[in-house]
Amino acid sequence: MPRLFVAIDFPPEVKLALSRLCVGVSGVRWVAPGNFHLTLRFIGEVDEPGAAGVAAALRQVEAPRFRLMLAGVGQFGGHTLWVGVAQNPALECLQNAVENRLQALAPAADPRPYRPHVKLAHSRRRRGFRGFLDAHAHFRAGPFEVTEFSLIESRLSESGAVYQHRADYVLPAGDAPAPTKPPFCGETPEPALPGILR
Repeated sequence: MPRLFVAIDFPPEVKLALSRLCVGVSGVRWVAPGNFHLTLRFIGEVDEPGAAGVAAALRQVEAPRFRLMLAGVGQFGGHTLWVGVAQNPALECLQNAVENRLQALAPAADPRPYRPHVKLAHSRRRRGFRGFLDAHAHFRAGPFEVTEFSLIESRLSESGAVYQHRADYVLPAGDAPAPTKPPFCGETPEPALPGILR
């Protein structure tokens, strides 16, 4: 069955900036540059009729396009490195709209609040990331315009996950608040994040 999630894809220059962070830590598995994304909602495995229902529900999402900035780095429990996202009410609006449309079709696996991040790397063994966090604490990428979001299918291969867009949803032009300062940079506790691919 397809394994699906809803996400914002990034323009090439943002993926390039993220890829330049993926050095200097041994023993981790870095995300492939083409796979960087910001998950809005993880759905999981669904059959094809269910996937069609999800795709149809997402066509009903109403939210304006907006500008987004990536800011700062952090880690979860010594296992995962990530890049943070500057606070952005328009992003929250989009994620809430997606969640509202999908809740009846695919209830969230975790009731805790959505906290956006971009996964950079993962390690099965617990590691110390202090040097990386200190070196990249002031990382910024963007702001860049978010003009659409996507329903993406994830398939596992010997070389890792392969992502394929099943549908893209264009956001209409409109006024949206500008991104502000990053809400969390550096080392943070390890919350369970709904809507995030691990």
